Amino acid sequence: MSDELDVMLSRPLEEPDDAAFSARLLAHIGRRRAYDEALETAALVLAACCIFVLLPLTGAGQAVAQSASQLAYSLPFAVGVTLLFLPRVLLDAMPE
Repeated sequence: MSDELDVMLSRPLEEPDDAAFSARLLAHIGRRRAYDEALETAALVLAACCIFVLLPLTGAGQAVAQSASQLAYSLPFAVGVTLLFLPRVLLDAMPE
């Protein structure tokens, strides 16, 4: 009995036949993740649209709009924005 048990335990186990269960499960997980990402993106877009629609109706929104219009013509602001994006543009343009 002991020898038979040793022989049986020394053999590698056979692959269980899962009838493509693993592939179906991975496909389901991928579809679920894609659905969750699409739902999250839709929620963020909806929230941004609500903010853009409702912000001008508040006093704070009107103050932000007025200061943004004045800030758009500011030279230091334009230089600052240029300096923020210039390194990224240069890094993208450089060959590797």
